[in-house]
Amino acid sequence: MSLITSLSTSQIAALTTTTISALGTADWAAFDTAQIQALTTAQVGAISSTAISAIGTAQIAAMTTSDFAALTTTGLHGLSSTQIGALGTDQVASLSSNQFASLATAQVAALSTDQVAGLTTTEVHALTTNQTAALGTAQVASLTTDQVAAISTADLRAITTSAFTSLGSDQLNALGTSQILALTSQEITALTTTQLSTLGTTTLDSFATSQIASLTSA
Repeated sequence: MSLITSLSTSQIAALTTTTISALGTADWAAFDTAQIQALTTAQVGAISSTAISAIGTAQIAAMTTSDFAALTTTGLHGLSSTQIGALGTDQVASLSSNQFASLATAQVAALSTDQVAGLTTTEVHALTTNQTAALGTAQVASLTTDQVAAISTADLRAITTSAFTSLGSDQLNALGTSQILALTSQEITALTTTQLSTLGTTTLDSFATSQIASLTSA
């Protein structure tokens, strides 16, 4: 049995970061919710990827937004898809752009639609092309208009055509001129007649001649 089970929350909070770094997976698995919540942000910053993978989902879900903001990018890599799914929207939204951009594609793919809809525009803009390509149809469909407007042109081109066709009229009309001009021919020709019929004049006017030609030839 791990010694952790016998420690009070005040004793947990008094552990040095060196001690925290030295704890084994069995120790981390023994933490209860109150003990996890007693950790300081400095201690959280000392949690390794191996250590965080051993923490229970209930304990992960109990961590504060300040805790998540304190996690290193290496530590974040240890989160499993199950742990990712247990996170609250506020926890996901508390990640910095650097932290979010460091997530593996499997971790991004594990985000629920509610978690995706709760991302800050800074996090959305920080997505890498590989992360964007990993977004599923339901995840892309859950994006808010502000989030869609925050997608970089490179990331917009990385969205799969099946996911792109899930965008609604409000989302499509939220695209800026530079974003529309960056759309691939595959994305443009994948637009459904329903999507095309709901495009506003400003959006349509942003299409390049070549893009309009690909629509008429599709």
